[in-house]
Amino acid sequence: METEQVLNKRKFFRVYLDTPLCSEITISKIDDKKIDSSSTKICVNDIGPGGLLFTSNLKFPVNDSVVFEFYIKLLDQTIRIEGIIVRQILWKNDLSQYGVNFEMNDSKREHLVRILNELAIRLKNKRFLVNSSICTKKDIVRCLKQR
Repeated sequence: METEQVLNKRKFFRVYLDTPLCSEITISKIDDKKIDSSSTKICVNDIGPGGLLFTSNLKFPVNDSVVFEFYIKLLDQTIRIEGIIVRQILWKNDLSQYGVNFEMNDSKREHLVRILNELAIRLKNKRFLVNSSICTKKDIVRCLKQR
């Protein structure tokens, strides 16, 4: 029981995706200064109201002074969320997975919870996710090979 509490420190549920979501990431702020940067593709492996896990071949800083913005298309809605990368997991073939904590107000989080609940229901009922940016195998290769 004690091990479970140590392993799962999350405050919110997560929706685990068998096939990742093709999403975009950009740097939003560094040291509270707005940054204008181009975006790049990432593969989102799981998502919840508190954060997400994504995979990329690019190296991102694990630093709370760097705020990223994520663009995720789910159930016919493009969601824009800011977050901070809190951990990096070296994965395989020069790929890394990154854990992100979202920075958002309660009303935006409640909106995300509604979308994620619908997403979880559709996944549980094995319904196809229309109007979501689900990665194809070709997308995953392209997403993770770009430089």
